Amino acid sequence: MKFKSAPPKAPDDQERERRAQEIISGATAASPAPTPSPAPSRLPTPWKNPGVRADVVKQSNIRLSEPLHLKLEQLYRLSGEQKQKLLAEMLEPAIDQKLRELGYRDDEL
Repeated sequence: MKFKSAPPKAPDDQERERRAQEIISGATAASPAPTPSPAPSRLPTPWKNPGVRADVVKQSNIRLSEPLHLKLEQLYRLSGEQKQKLLAEMLEPAIDQKLRELGYRDDEL
């Protein structure tokens, strides 16, 4: 079975001119103004996930040099506060500050 094929017909001068005008008018037309969209958070904020609860307490162990550990022990004795409560109160501002240094905004903390 033989297929008949022929090269595509060249557009006539009038068709060529119409296509050229379409291209030119599209290139010179004013582009629509971009619609500003709210800026998404650039960095992950897992502490803002819906399932995260402030009343759930997680344990974290840290290694401290002996002098720093002894300073903390003395602070606990002098303040009369619970160790966990005192340490958490001291850590939160430091953690937030470090996150700011890494690029987080206050509304993301």
